[in-house]
Amino acid sequence: MAIPDHPRKRTRWDLLLLTQNGFGFLLAAILAVVFWPVVSGAQSFFYRDYGVLGYPFVEYAKDRILSGEFPWWNPYSNTGAPFAAQWGTMCFYPGSLIYILLPLPWSLGLFSVIHLWFAGMGMRWLALKWIGSPAGATVAATVFVFNGAVLGSLMWPNWVAALAWMPWIVGWLSDASSDWRVVPKLALAGAAQLLTGVPELTVFTWLTGGVLAFGMPTSGARNLPTGLIRLGAAFALVLLISAAQLVPFIELLQNSQRAGGSFSDARWPMPLTGWANLFMPLFRSFAAPDGQYFQFGQEFLSSYYVPLGAWLAVLLVTARSADRRFWLLVGLTVFALWMALGPAGGLFSLVREVFPPIAVGRFPVKFAFLAAFTISLLAGAGGRDLAEGVVPSPKRLFVAATSVGALVVLLIWLNHAGEAPYKPFQRTADAAANAVARIAWLAAGAGALVFARRGPGLRTFCMSAFCATLILDGLTHRPWQNPTIDSSAMEAGFWPTNIARPKAGEGRLFISPSAEAVFLNDPSTNAQHSFLAKRFGQWSNLNLLDRIPKVNGSSTLQPRWQWEFQKALYAAPEAESGPMLDFLGVTATSSPTNAMALISRSTALSLVTAGQIAKPVDGTNAFPALLSREFRSLETVLVGPLETEALKRTQRARVETTILSFNPELIVFKANSSTPTIAVVAQSWLPGWKAEVGNESTRVIRANHAFMAVLIPAGLSEVRLRYSSDQWVAGSATSTVAALGCCTWWMMARRRLS
Repeated sequence: MAIPDHPRKRTRWDLLLLTQNGFGFLLAAILAVVFWPVVSGAQSFFYRDYGVLGYPFVEYAKDRILSGEFPWWNPYSNTGAPFAAQWGTMCFYPGSLIYILLPLPWSLGLFSVIHLWFAGMGMRWLALKWIGSPAGATVAATVFVFNGAVLGSLMWPNWVAALAWMPWIVGWLSDASSDWRVVPKLALAGAAQLLTGVPELTVFTWLTGGVLAFGMPTSGARNLPTGLIRLGAAFALVLLISAAQLVPFIELLQNSQRAGGSFSDARWPMPLTGWANLFMPLFRSFAAPDGQYFQFGQEFLSSYYVPLGAWLAVLLVTARSADRRFWLLVGLTVFALWMALGPAGGLFSLVREVFPPIAVGRFPVKFAFLAAFTISLLAGAGGRDLAEGVVPSPKRLFVAATSVGALVVLLIWLNHAGEAPYKPFQRTADAAANAVARIAWLAAGAGALVFARRGPGLRTFCMSAFCATLILDGLTHRPWQNPTIDSSAMEAGFWPTNIARPKAGEGRLFISPSAEAVFLNDPSTNAQHSFLAKRFGQWSNLNLLDRIPKVNGSSTLQPRWQWEFQKALYAAPEAESGPMLDFLGVTATSSPTNAMALISRSTALSLVTAGQIAKPVDGTNAFPALLSREFRSLETVLVGPLETEALKRTQRARVETTILSFNPELIVFKANSSTPTIAVVAQSWLPGWKAEVGNESTRVIRANHAFMAVLIPAGLSEVRLRYSSDQWVAGSATSTVAALGCCTWWMMARRRLS
């Protein structure tokens, strides 16, 4: 039992630190100060995936939605690719209204910071619910928001959104296991998290919530069957509400480069010594040219460091306070860190064999997010004991703080003395200085706890000081994880004025393999300059901001045949690929002397050609012919050997074609031919494309391995190609009905409860 305090009047510090509303105000103020350049709109996040992947996706989706169109298809990347079906575009996530209704790029930065705040509020609510201590809950929330993994998630807006829902869902999972009235609320929150497009965090959330819900004595074996039924019903509702996203995603997945079980690989695991980075941020890390640090062999997460004060709080948890939930959290932490090691740790491979969905996240290091969640709750348990009178003796506090500090000193020595192939790339002196600063923040936090022993009057203030050391340690533990750039760098207008601008249906840009290599391995020491160079070069998804159609791109899931073709094209000698670039309608390409400069091409063909003779070829056997300088796309089209109708009906013909419209989901052209023949459209083929010739439906043929073709009759005909699916309509209807049903159920449950 905690030693009760003598009754006293609450101070302003108490209201800020010990109430949910007060903490929410304080956290909002801290985040506003920390991220003021972004919150004010003067600057924008841009580093890594935020700038080249996430922001262009968001900007394209917003533009299409505000134009009254839903972005099912993206004609600007990878010679055309599905858009809304992709994970991470957040087209169906309700929170996307923040950046859809407010001006970009400010609104996307605000979206990320708001969700970081929501994550802290959720963790405080959950910790208070389980720990029962306002101060302990504040410690847990502070650790959760200001650890390396969660701060680093700001580079992926959908990741920070998914993390924000995690504590709320875990808490409601526990409630729903014993109360049907909580099921609709849990289902709505679970669907919101799933619609952010981070399935791995959904798996982590339900795994954690399930273990903690059924691992406590109050759950009991007698409640297990009923509890499982309730949670099963909740998860089924999550899937139904998310059907609008899941149905097109599953269809795309089945036809993507990750079909056939390749959706989860084991790249980028935590190194076997990676546990040390929980205590010493730069342990065995290398400095990139732009000054950021990464682990060798793991470049997904820039950090998963946990402030040392959190470890001190965990060590000070008293034996009487370490209940079963505490030990379940310890077990989940060990499990997460072990899984993060990937195949080298052994457990990852074993669990993946037994339960394949656990590895849906591709990179094993993502389990560090689960560890950050559980460690935050463990630190909250220590904060409870520290704040409620169960304060350890100065001797125990000194021993605990010294133990953590000694471990960091040992890691400094190992980092300096260790021999490894990457030794020349380390900055051991910088790493040591950084670690000493961590020890200083640890000492400051321990000093605040010493003063907390002097009575209830000082305790709240000292706990505030302790939380401040956690925040400052988390914010300064490495070079700033989320650098910013002037917001104007995110606007359109980076296409050079001296060459014609490609438009959808009229041309494409081809970034050469040599230019791709320059951008991918950019040696620039200035991250802002590097980003601007990539903008001029239209690299990755940055072409979306200027609406430049491109041969390649960064679609997470690509049609499998287009991915195979693109891979072969970029592996082929550049001198050999000219005829294929003509077929693709490439009107501009990278300069051979400057990756960020672009030059015109004058031999590009129309994206719709007709009158070719169909020849049979099977699978990737088409590549030698397609990527040869002898290939003549106006004379020959390669189709599968089973396309007997195309092989019989087509003959060489002179055909006039006119593109009437080339919209994302609708292509319309006219063809005038003297004989029945074939028309080829140089855009990615996928089963969702349907064709009408005149008023009759016809099949869209996969031609030249990855593109579309349609048989056309003699005479003048109008061809309409539309990207749509009845299954998507059914999925959207299912989502609407399920969401409305859950909302009605939830309101009725609240009314009965009141």
